[in-house]
Amino acid sequence: MVNLWTPQELSTIQDNYVQCSAKELAEKCARSEKAIYQKAQELGLYRKYDLLHFTLIPFHLGYFIALTEGEGGVGISKCKSKYQSQGFQLQPYIAITNTSLDLLKEVQCVFKGQYGIPCYIKKMSGRKDKRWKQCYVLIFGRLNVIYSLLMMMKPHLIVKRKQAELMIQFCKSRLKKKMTCAPYDKRELKIHQTLKELNARRGKIK
Repeated sequence: MVNLWTPQELSTIQDNYVQCSAKELAEKCARSEKAIYQKAQELGLYRKYDLLHFTLIPFHLGYFIALTEGEGGVGISKCKSKYQSQGFQLQPYIAITNTSLDLLKEVQCVFKGQYGIPCYIKKMSGRKDKRWKQCYVLIFGRLNVIYSLLMMMKPHLIVKRKQAELMIQFCKSRLKKKMTCAPYDKRELKIHQTLKELNARRGKIK
């Protein structure tokens, strides 16, 4: 049986997500912390805490840049959303794709354990080609996380520099909005389209 969200629960999340932890909201709504994070993402909510307080050590920064340049992507996915007045949500991401799940778990462990940066691993859809090896993707999807990471990475990027510059502009624009679910302006929509075109040459992450 599907446990639908009540209007009261949705109101609780929308009114308290910025100042309350996921654990506190989970207790108030009798839900898991994972469910709170997922619903907050659907609602277009995020916390505007300053992640520029963290600094990746040179080795971790260089390693992450190498993964992003070689096997990664910087882009914005578009999905339907009943919570956005325009009927869709633009979800920015930094994603690292690899056939080694152990490698991605190690990177995830470093970012979450040492720096407290949220990220998750997703199994990619398979192909009909029998020679295709299963791939996984490590995704960073929060505006403030993406902005902070790209600000550190940008001076050293070559292949993904243009994408990084556009994404930084998008994140800055969204973080300035008073409402997290504010309508997307023309500049933000243009950035989404430009990134889509740039990334089309290298394939799309769904």
